Amino acid sequence: RRGLLESAERLGIATKISDSDDPRATKRKRNEAGSDGGAVLAAMLDFARTHGADAASEARERELILRVIALDAAELKAVIAGLREAPDIGPAMRAGMISFAIEMVAEDRPAAAVALYQDSADLLGKDGAGADALGISLGNWAKINPAAAADWIRQHPEIADDGAKLAALAGAAESDPAAAMRLLDALQIADPSDAAEPLAEAAKSPEQRTALLAALRARVAAHPENADFLSETLEAMGRNLTGEDFPQTTGWISAARLTPEESAAFAGGLSYFTTKAETGAWIGWMAGNLPADAAAEGAGELIGQWTQEDYVAAGKWLAAAPENAVKSAAVAAYAATVADTDPTTAALWADTLPEGALRTETQVTIWENWPKADAAGRAAFGAKIGIGKDR
Repeated sequence: RRGLLESAERLGIATKISDSDDPRATKRKRNEAGSDGGAVLAAMLDFARTHGADAASEARERELILRVIALDAAELKAVIAGLREAPDIGPAMRAGMISFAIEMVAEDRPAAAVALYQDSADLLGKDGAGADALGISLGNWAKINPAAAADWIRQHPEIADDGAKLAALAGAAESDPAAAMRLLDALQIADPSDAAEPLAEAAKSPEQRTALLAALRARVAAHPENADFLSETLEAMGRNLTGEDFPQTTGWISAARLTPEESAAFAGGLSYFTTKAETGAWIGWMAGNLPADAAAEGAGELIGQWTQEDYVAAGKWLAAAPENAVKSAAVAAYAATVADTDPTTAALWADTLPEGALRTETQVTIWENWPKADAAGRAAFGAKIGIGKDR
């Protein structure tokens, strides 16, 4: 639904239209590209009717993107009106092209983009391309004027659903987390916990995470009942962690002075798909920085995911890891994960666990997941740990 915009990004074409551009230069660009509204509308309709998945269509897409970017808001409004009235393009293509045009304006003139969306809300609706266009427009508007974006949302409840509210909240959080906290109350989102993910996604750098954390802590200080919301947002921060290595992230945790409970919430969002080659380092960090239960749970989750993706590397790390409660939890998770493919190895790992409930539970899990094709092996293992075949 955002094929044109995605193509622009793929081809390295800037999609922002700056209000500060020299009007004469902008007009010259339009004249050079043949980008008056009528010509662009004709080109968009021709593309909608005849485009394919070939190199020629991609070249046409590139040219069309450049021409749309060169339009001013008034010309785009005329183009959108023409797209609405065109009788021979399908509804999905119509909505996609109108949404693309709106997103072009939204980059630098978000209030105007919201107005364009409002004119076509009956056609675009609240799903798919329409939701994208409104969300991007409101998010960009809230970055620069959260109060104005919130006022528009309150005045248009028939258009602005919770998805639109969350987009505005995320936009505000990117530039002013304290303003985002005020919006959280003003917008009356049905389930405030839904805001945790977009808030965390907006905190793209350590500095932004620190600012958001300060706003969340201030909110909890004033409203202690929001403690769970702080934890949910920290977990979402961990889940959205990208582009930073282990030293950078743990350095941020230290600099931000996360409490053990806050650290546990953040670590709860980590997964092997973000920790990758540093998974072992993260498990070691958990052992030294989290409450015992949280460290064991987090280590078990990470080692389980790691084992599914690369059981050899996970096993090598386990073999060298220091003996402690966190390693025991990791061993249990590793054994449970490999039980259905390599039950003999799983059983050997279970034997390394200290006597007690965890070892017993792990052995039972291995027996339950033992491949049915190896009935003799399963029976022998069951006899070893005192489980009958009818259990």
